[in-house]
Amino acid sequence: MKNFMKYIAVLSICFVCTQCLTMSLFPLSRSIKVESNPPSARAQLYDEGELVDEVFTPGRIYLFRVRNLTLKVSRPGYKTVTVPIRFKYSPVRLTIAGLMGCTCLLIPTGLDFLSGATEVPAQNVYTVTLEPEDGSEHSIELQVIATNKEIIIR
Repeated sequence: MKNFMKYIAVLSICFVCTQCLTMSLFPLSRSIKVESNPPSARAQLYDEGELVDEVFTPGRIYLFRVRNLTLKVSRPGYKTVTVPIRFKYSPVRLTIAGLMGCTCLLIPTGLDFLSGATEVPAQNVYTVTLEPEDGSEHSIELQVIATNKEIIIR
């Protein structure tokens, strides 16, 4: 009888966990695309000051957390731009969590809300325009005169 109760307990836990978005691959499908003007800038994702991921633009960053995320985009000769990553609740994920949670006394739904599995990034694409640092961009005017025998640059 003891083994039967353990078997039922393990099956119950497995059933509850399979109904949960957190235990599925749903959280892994959250990503943002990072683009910059000019391209080939370094995009770094920070979670409360700790470096989580780094790509060069254009690139894609996968988000496993929904806490205090910050995106820093930098390139030598340009000013660094910092962008906060905001999240919103996904109606599709909320519906799935609610429907699946009804079969398991809403335990998976509560876990999904606490883990952030029902949230998605507010933007799918972050496009950042980098401005040159002071003094790094100069305009030069050249006058080129070409004749048959010589080229004069003034």
